[in-house]
This record gives sequence, structure tokens and C-alpha cells, in this order.
Amino acid sequence: MSEDSNYDTSIEPEYLNRFYNCPKCKIIHNIKIPKNITENRTAFPFPFVFLHSSEDNLEDLLTILYIDAQLHIRAVEIIEIENTNIFSENLTKQITEKLIDKIMSLEEENLHLKELLTKLEVDKMVEFEEENPKVTCIPNLECESEINSKPVSLEPQIDKLKEIDKKPYIKEPLEIKLEPLINIFIISILNPGEKTRDLNINLNNKISALKETVGHLFGLKPANFHLSCGGITFDENLVLKDYNLEEGDEIVVIPSRVAE
Repeated sequence: MSEDSNYDTSIEPEYLNRFYNCPKCKIIHNIKIPKNITENRTAFPFPFVFLHSSEDNLEDLLTILYIDAQLHIRAVEIIEIENTNIFSENLTKQITEKLIDKIMSLEEENLHLKELLTKLEVDKMVEFEEENPKVTCIPNLECESEINSKPVSLEPQIDKLKEIDKKPYIKEPLEIKLEPLINIFIISILNPGEKTRDLNINLNNKISALKETVGHLFGLKPANFHLSCGGITFDENLVLKDYNLEEGDEIVVIPSRVAE
């Protein structure tokens, strides 16, 4: 390595890359696992969760990887999530790309149809003028009016044909507003041993909807626990954005009796 290099080899990366071949979507995923994730853990292997979507449909796949002390994948469990408003970042990107492609396709069809209509109108006007030459070359005749003795023009008053605007009309593309999504960590302290799940959440969802999802992940009844962050217990009737959550925040699952 030259003296001019700014790369410091003494700094170790914070993550390890592990490759996982999903049997559902048939894609090899590059999983980044934090090196310090094994700290304060007493049991191995431990679960590590991430979300991804399959190619054949828009359903998310909740994948649980069981990691040993050396951060190797020892077992895998896949759960198909249905009827939920929580989407992975990749799935949201796929939906947006498909919508944009469809909009652009419709815009191109609309432009092509307008060009055909314009051409058809021009052809009709040319044909009309060829079949009716007298309309454009009527002689000017004048005579005296019996009432006021003033010359009166007998030229027919023909409305001028409106000039056809050949400029195609281009409709502005629709603005697509994506729901605000952030990545957070769910930590459960109800059962023996701390459990952590990594989720992408929609900040417009209600707290009650997130509780149902958390209950599904940890096998808990929503009535038996509350969600808390920074010492504040969440109100089920409010939405997530009311609590000013940010990327990487930790939400703790606590027993109902503790919150009371």
C-alpha cells in the first residue's frame, strides 16, 4: 500500500456478510449481521429476522435466521405475512416501479391517439377544400341597397376554420406519494431471554395495528402487553407518527401489569 493511501486497515467493518438462498423466492440474499449482536446473549443459536418479498406475488416473506456464536446461519424459518400494512423497503420499491411504468405506458398511448386524431382532422379539411373550391374563391359583388342606398357586399360570411393545434397535449405524470417508512427494532422482555426483531413500519399506522403484528411475531396476545419507547407507553388509539419515531429506534414489549 502506498503512503498516499487514506484507507486505514486498522478499522474493522461493523457488519459481517452472510449469504442466504431463499427457497420461496429463489433468490440469494446478502445479509448484513452486526458484529456486536452476540453481546450479552446467553443462548445460541438466536433468531435474526429480516423481510423480503417474493417475485411471484406482493406478499412479504418474514425470514427468521438462527445465528450461532460465530455468526453462522444454522437454521431458517420462513413465514408468509398476509393482511398487513407493513411492507419491506424492496417491496415498496417494486410497487412504485410498476406503477410508474404503467403510467408512462398510458401516457405514450394517449400521445399516440392524439397524434392520430390531429392527422385525421387535417386530412378531412384538405379533402373538404378540394371538393368545395367555391368556398375559398367566391367573387365580391356589390349592389345598392333599396333602404339606405349604400353598397352592400354579397360575399357570404364564412366562418374561418380554426387552426388546428398540432402540438400534442402531454399530461403531467401523476405524483406518487409513498407512505413514510422507517426501520425500527422490536425488543421483547416477556419470555426468558431477550428477543429482538427488525421491522419496517408505516408511520401512518395505528399503535393497535403494530401490536397485532408484534403479537404475531412473538406469539403473544395484544391484550397481554404494551409497547414502549424511551420510557413512554404507547396509546393504542394513536398513530406511530405521534411519537416522533426515527430510523433505528427501539420499541420494547412490556407486560400490561408493568404499564399500569
